[in-house]
Amino acid sequence: MTLVEELRSDGIDARVGDKHSIRDADIVCTCTTSSTPIFEDSDCELAHTSTPSARFRLDMAELPASSLRRGLLVVESLSATLEEAGDVVAGISARELPETGFATS
Repeated sequence: MTLVEELRSDGIDARVGDKHSIRDADIVCTCTTSSTPIFEDSDCELAHTSTPSARFRLDMAELPASSLRRGLLVVESLSATLEEAGDVVAGISARELPETGFATS
């Protein structure tokens, strides 16, 4: 069962989308191994929650730093994030994100 199928079976309106379908989304979940952001910040202006989940190397980056910057960034572990989350580290390097002050879960 795919993630979308599982969410639908729980009564959640979930679907595989593209950058055009996320414009009015409340929640955007990304589960890729992309090395570059999969959408532009302007494609996702209204989304309240973005949940990148598959990043585990510094050369991976699903989200643009500007999208991360305008929200509350919550990480499980700051040290692991700085070692593995390519989009966060790239945002820090580009001075789009601060080096400290992330919320941890």
